[in-house]
Amino acid sequence: MALACLGEIKSRVKGHHVYEYNYKVNEELKCFLQPDNNYSNNAIVVKSKDVVVGHIPEALAEKLFPLMKRWKLYQIKATITGEKRRAPEGTWVLGRGIELPCTYYLYGPKIHKCIVRNSLKK
Repeated sequence: MALACLGEIKSRVKGHHVYEYNYKVNEELKCFLQPDNNYSNNAIVVKSKDVVVGHIPEALAEKLFPLMKRWKLYQIKATITGEKRRAPEGTWVLGRGIELPCTYYLYGPKIHKCIVRNSLKK
């Protein structure tokens, strides 16, 4: 079955200050479910090959995790779109953290496009 791009989301990779990955702008990364994460039941880790870059922000992961778990989404890729920056005021209370701007690309069977888009609107 061919995968279709079901959507794209401009967002960020959180946690760069923890992993300090040496990223490149326009670099393509892959995302994976991380059900054994100690801090979130919906964690989705962002990796370059086998190296952790960070995580999808929690509010977005809460929507994407169930879609991946139920096989409505088969794959999420991220492309870094700019230089690292301090998270905006109020986004992350503890030190605000460092984030990488990115675009997430969502892939899955074309028949799930409406399900995915409706889930993201909620």
